[in-house]
Amino acid sequence: MLVKKRLRTYYIHSNFAMYIKGNNMFASTRKFIKQRQSFSKYVVEKVNVRQIGGGLENDCFNNAYKVLDREKGIRIVSGWIIEPFNALTNSTEIVQHWWNIDRNGNYFDTTFTNHNAEYIVDSALAEFTNDFYDDINSCVGSSLLLKDNCFYRVKIDGEDIHFFSIDNLATKNFYFENGQHLFTTDRTMPYHSYLFDEAA
Repeated sequence: MLVKKRLRTYYIHSNFAMYIKGNNMFASTRKFIKQRQSFSKYVVEKVNVRQIGGGLENDCFNNAYKVLDREKGIRIVSGWIIEPFNALTNSTEIVQHWWNIDRNGNYFDTTFTNHNAEYIVDSALAEFTNDFYDDINSCVGSSLLLKDNCFYRVKIDGEDIHFFSIDNLATKNFYFENGQHLFTTDRTMPYHSYLFDEAA
């Protein structure tokens, strides 16, 4: 998933699962949206996404990129998937993720099939990767862990997973630490601006 692409954004607006009564949403989802919204001028919200699969595992940006289609009005979406609460570790995994939307406003994901998670649209991620294209190395930033009511930045180093405290959920904190890149993935996908044209 740590692959960087040039992006002209299109802004649109299994373990034990913990729900808040009456709103059909993970408790961790509600907490994440509340804290993340203050750092985005776009609505951060839960959406329904149809999982159709067909893409490669751990390659969400490439998967979403490959199905972009100007004529069909298929565009790319930035956001998160929030996994069910893990009662054994008292934690929730929050993974930065990319998927697609068609011209009728239907979301679909070519990475997952039958994956139990909640999708959160976060268009500020797409805006950030576009605005800071020359300063970042990956369009997919850090994922998060919510544990004991605190958020931690996740860094995967080979087979090792490290967790670091994070000051807040500002977008830059998913891509930089003390001014340094979090990721060093090379740019490998050619840039086709027409695929991301807002007027397409």
